Amino acid sequence: MKRTPWMGVALMVVAGLVLSVLLAATRNTPLLYAALNILIYGGLGYWAYTQWRRVRHARTGQMGQARWLYLGLMGFSVLVIVVRLLEAFSGAGTGTGV
Repeated sequence: MKRTPWMGVALMVVAGLVLSVLLAATRNTPLLYAALNILIYGGLGYWAYTQWRRVRHARTGQMGQARWLYLGLMGFSVLVIVVRLLEAFSGAGTGTGV
């Protein structure tokens, strides 16, 4: 079977749905929820780091813009991980949501 770009898009959509269901299912167990977020955003941060290393010396043009994009993704990943850990260990986010 010939691979097309749409197969990658479909795979990403399915993976996003599966992760969404897993996150929703673990929302009331803070440590498991934090661990799942660490895996997801840790993976995103690591991927952004590997991409940033390729373009870190670029100063102008699209590569220079990509450098800032990857730095932003790494920062966002760290922020989400820190917030989820704080939630897990402070007890925030548990309960019925009322």
